[in-house]
Amino acid sequence: MNELVLAHIRAATELNDIEFVNQVTPLVQLLDKHSGLITDGLILILKRYVSCKEHNEHHLLRDTLLHEWKSPWLEARKALWYGWVGEEATQMVRLWLTKQHIKDFFELLQAGGQADKQRMEFWLQYADSIDDFWLALGNYSFYNQHADFKRIRLQMEGHCMRLSDSNQNNDNAFLMKIGNFVYIEFGKQNNACHIFSADNLPFKVGQVTVSGTGAGLKDTRHLGWQKKLSHVNGWQREFSWFLKVYSFAVPNQKKELNVIHKKVLDVEPIKVDYSVGRTFSDDEIKHVYTLCRIFNCKVEDGRRNGGAVWVRADLNAPISKQLIDFGLRYKEGKGWWCE
Repeated sequence: MNELVLAHIRAATELNDIEFVNQVTPLVQLLDKHSGLITDGLILILKRYVSCKEHNEHHLLRDTLLHEWKSPWLEARKALWYGWVGEEATQMVRLWLTKQHIKDFFELLQAGGQADKQRMEFWLQYADSIDDFWLALGNYSFYNQHADFKRIRLQMEGHCMRLSDSNQNNDNAFLMKIGNFVYIEFGKQNNACHIFSADNLPFKVGQVTVSGTGAGLKDTRHLGWQKKLSHVNGWQREFSWFLKVYSFAVPNQKKELNVIHKKVLDVEPIKVDYSVGRTFSDDEIKHVYTLCRIFNCKVEDGRRNGGAVWVRADLNAPISKQLIDFGLRYKEGKGWWCE
């Protein structure tokens, strides 16, 4: 019987894309009756599914994979996923889950139960660019025993914190790591999106609880805090600009990690007056530091001793285009400078 079941699945994988996709649901249902074959069968199905020209999210396949293998976002499960089906199939399922978690947050976890379609549709465009994510749930969502809330907490195991503080009971936060930055959206309306450096967060990965106030996820005095973006009319344009400039993220495009500097070349430069001899403001210096963090460039601040801020990069370095646009000047053998 085992050989017959596996032979049936193998035969289905030889079909063309359309015929095979039509067989996925009955194949998964067949495996449900033969639990001893579930892993071998899912491996065959998933490897074939990812090879299809189009591999849209398949809900039954996704839910079965999560039930049997748990989420590929979990550190403890990544090696198993890669070993069984390889990187491409694992990334496909991770993208399915990312999109589902975005929809869950902006449809189910909104304060007051009102879905936020605008924010949901915006962040779905960047699902391919999200490197990691976490949820911080207020008491209402964290302890809610409704099936949807239990599913969300189970699927986000290891990536789910409790949002502390008494005024956070009905709020939730969604944290997305995109490039070298973490973008934090809140469920309650009229809350800005707070952005932190990924290597300097107001919480530690794996932390059980986190504050959603100015002492935590909204701490503008924290050394890792970078910016606050508000959802005023036309907010999508400012968000898109920031994501492109700082996280090299473009809507509906897969991020190319090894050639991120290519994405900077067509970025519209910040409009500033960089006439020779002008003094940079503290905010502009902070921008220089942020650029250097993105490009892993060394920066030295000698202003306390009457000197300048130096970026130790040569003329042909990937960061050069941004530094030129921002108004820094170059000195041979030393790098880029401003004061």
